[in-house]
Amino acid sequence: MHPDLERQLQGRGHSDTDDGILRITLNAKDAIRRKIDRTTLEYISMAQELHQIAGIDLIDEPVVHIYRDCARYAFNKMMRERWKISFDAESPRKGSFWWNPHSYLLQHGYAPINDPQEGDIVVYGRKLLQTPSHEKEEWLHFGVLVNINDLRVQSKWGAYQIFRHDLPDTLNSYGNQIIFLRKSSKTSPS
Repeated sequence: MHPDLERQLQGRGHSDTDDGILRITLNAKDAIRRKIDRTTLEYISMAQELHQIAGIDLIDEPVVHIYRDCARYAFNKMMRERWKISFDAESPRKGSFWWNPHSYLLQHGYAPINDPQEGDIVVYGRKLLQTPSHEKEEWLHFGVLVNINDLRVQSKWGAYQIFRHDLPDTLNSYGNQIIFLRKSSKTSPS
């Protein structure tokens, strides 16, 4: 486990690797995450107010572009995946990315890991990889680990802003658990 992980999580959550997969569980009442939630009620004013919170930096101005959500930004832009993610998170079609992100990503060569490195995918959600059938899992937000020393993640929040933030510092609505994925070196579908 990365030595800075425990430092960043101090009092904000805990980690375990009981099943060989690093899983982080964040405290639901964490003061910083609650402040982030209060700040983001209005996406239009979010960038200025979030910039006031230590550990959150605005990377891109609010602009709607082809990377409309966190998954498109993380996989298509940052990871340069050629496969398309349809914008159907609210009512996903069977077989689409949002229908079952876990299965979709496994098919495309991504697997859970316990030794995060720069360039790995960060998944935020609820009940992540806790049952063999993966029922009731909620994979809610995706980012990319861009700085392993400070455990910084770059991700797109909502339809507008792109932020670089400390690992635990996201919206509570993105869930209270974090796992990491890495693409295998084997060729997978594009």
